[in-house]
Amino acid sequence: MVKFTLHEEKRRSKREINLPEELKGHASMLEKMGIKEKAEGAGLSFPLLSFALGQKLMKITSEIALLKRFDLLDLQSKFNRFFNKVKGENVLAWLIQALPKSYITDKKAILSLDDTPLQKSGKKMKGSGKFHSNATFYHGYELVTASLTTSKGTFPLGFALHTKDSPSKIDLSTEIIQHVLSFGLCPAFIVFDAWYNAKVLLDFLILRGLSFIVPLKKNSLIHYRHRSYHAKDFIRLCRQNGKKSFEVFLKGLSHPLRLIVFKRLFKKGGSRFEILITNDVLSSIKTLKNAYLLRWSIESLFRAGKQSFCLQDFHNRSLQAIKNHIAF
Repeated sequence: MVKFTLHEEKRRSKREINLPEELKGHASMLEKMGIKEKAEGAGLSFPLLSFALGQKLMKITSEIALLKRFDLLDLQSKFNRFFNKVKGENVLAWLIQALPKSYITDKKAILSLDDTPLQKSGKKMKGSGKFHSNATFYHGYELVTASLTTSKGTFPLGFALHTKDSPSKIDLSTEIIQHVLSFGLCPAFIVFDAWYNAKVLLDFLILRGLSFIVPLKKNSLIHYRHRSYHAKDFIRLCRQNGKKSFEVFLKGLSHPLRLIVFKRLFKKGGSRFEILITNDVLSSIKTLKNAYLLRWSIESLFRAGKQSFCLQDFHNRSLQAIKNHIAF
């Protein structure tokens, strides 16, 4: 009986993987993008890679559900081994490199940096811990992502999983930006929210000659004309003299920055003053305002990923398998 089981297992491990008809279109698309050649060069099974990416494109929640659908449960162990072996970050890089160069090198593009919570109940998931979002605590991970918004659409270019054992989100952000710049990226602005307004990140961007736009919290301390103000005081200054642009300094930064104030109108009614800080001293306030408002595209990306492509629906325990799920 044992001998028969071993022979059966050996036969299954050597079995050719025939892609179902529903996935052949996906495989053909990947092949045209040169992914098959790169996968085989890296010693990866292209059919299994097509399965993994096809699962996300077909919006099937789990790997087991995908194999059940096509009655391929005997591939389960092989698929599991593949999923823990492959590096999804590399596959994502291959897909980005397959994009037309004009998409990446668009000088009017906006690079957005943000994070989203990935809530999980599994306590044995590697690196999962307690995090804070929207005034509440949750168990799981934080997904830090950089996406590029161009006239062609919004493209996720890099990500990092913030775990209880990983470096801080600011350190992860500098690593992501360095990584995405390696694709030949030359964005007009890098835009992020007030949480990322940290000296380490701003210094990193200034030293590399990258323009950034970041909103300020109303209680942020600003140095203007040798006096200290809170950011909200600039709304009053703007109302008094009509001036909307100020040369200021932030605590810990020797480089002068530009603070702008504008009134944001909402489609559903109402308005709000926005206070932005940037190292760009030449662009018009309208250009800076429009670039900042494009940051919302990354929020739409997160929503689509969670609602339509199972971004948060994983039950893997190993960190690499979780990263693969997110990358695919």
